[in-house]
Amino acid sequence: QDRPPFPCSKAEIVPEAYCGESVTEKLSKLREKMREENASCFFVSRLDDLMWLFNLRGGDVSCNPVLMSYGFIMQREACLAAREGRPVLPHRGNEIVLKPQRDSLAL
Repeated sequence: QDRPPFPCSKAEIVPEAYCGESVTEKLSKLREKMREENASCFFVSRLDDLMWLFNLRGGDVSCNPVLMSYGFIMQREACLAAREGRPVLPHRGNEIVLKPQRDSLAL
């Protein structure tokens, strides 16, 4: 009860011109590596890795442009679990599913 509120900053999509690759290209490379390793899914919890993979930035952590979130990558779908109620900009494409963080264990 004495904890500060969980951060919930606005998510911002970084333009592809600044990222070098689209999210689709990054996911394709990751999925190829998953196939090489015979992995059906990949759980991502490092915030900087998530921001890079999904071309996102946020302000949930002081002096660090990240969003408190988790990622779960499968061969045909990529889920990004973030705090419910977060102002999130619509993401490109339909292969990325946004889920409330409370549902992340049900991925």
